[in-house]
Amino acid sequence: MQQVNHAYDTFIFIQFLLLFCGERARIGFLRKNAHPVMIGLLELYFQNRSSRGDGTRRRRNRRQNRPSSHYTSRVPWIPALALSLAYLIGAIPFGYLLVRLMTGTDVRAAGSGNIGATNVLRTTGRKAGVLTLALDIAKGSAAVWLASWLTGGSILWMSAAALAVMAGHAFPVFLSFRGGKAVASFLGAFLCLTPVPLFAVLVVFVGVVAITHFISLGSILAAGTFPLAVWLILHPQWPVMMAALIAGGFIVYRHKENIERLREGNENVLSLRGRAH
Repeated sequence: MQQVNHAYDTFIFIQFLLLFCGERARIGFLRKNAHPVMIGLLELYFQNRSSRGDGTRRRRNRRQNRPSSHYTSRVPWIPALALSLAYLIGAIPFGYLLVRLMTGTDVRAAGSGNIGATNVLRTTGRKAGVLTLALDIAKGSAAVWLASWLTGGSILWMSAAALAVMAGHAFPVFLSFRGGKAVASFLGAFLCLTPVPLFAVLVVFVGVVAITHFISLGSILAAGTFPLAVWLILHPQWPVMMAALIAGGFIVYRHKENIERLREGNENVLSLRGRAH
């Protein structure tokens, strides 16, 4: 009877060790108090459980360190849908629509001929300019969020959607492919993808504009330093890094006329009243 009670107490204590103690404590206790066969069986159990845990962790790490493709491989048309919707969202010309609704005029016929927030600010006023900026940022974020939802959070297709929404803003199908410079949609898209590097280059933008009063110069320098900020701060996966490089270069390219005016000393200066001088 005492042996039975002792065995029962040992069993209860083993359960306690399994729940609350480390592996070294478990094995040490068992080696002193259990039968050698029991020790061998339990050690084998612990080793197998540890191997399964290591395998699960390795698989999880591999999934986290590579672009997600398992979800989209089962529905191959989903990425094409995500990119098409991102382009169409980017192609919505909020600046053109707002100016048309507020004044009945075509913003492309005034100022720089651009449909972006800066030209709307200069030609129509602060209210229209701020609203255009907010809506263009929102469409950039919406396109990346929608791509994430459709593709199961694939970094590859989210990065591609960021470029697609910028392309839609710059070359909108609804306005004969004559759009803006895609700065605001760039902000919205990378606010989802790389928020910390984006805020870092926004500091550059604000500082340059505050000193020089040239929005274009601030945009050029911020976009030019953005890929470096992404690399230094995040060391991201290759789709994000490629998207940052392409997006930064695209923003600088779209400002080629501004660069020429800056060289000639004819660039428009920011006025908080919404008029260039």
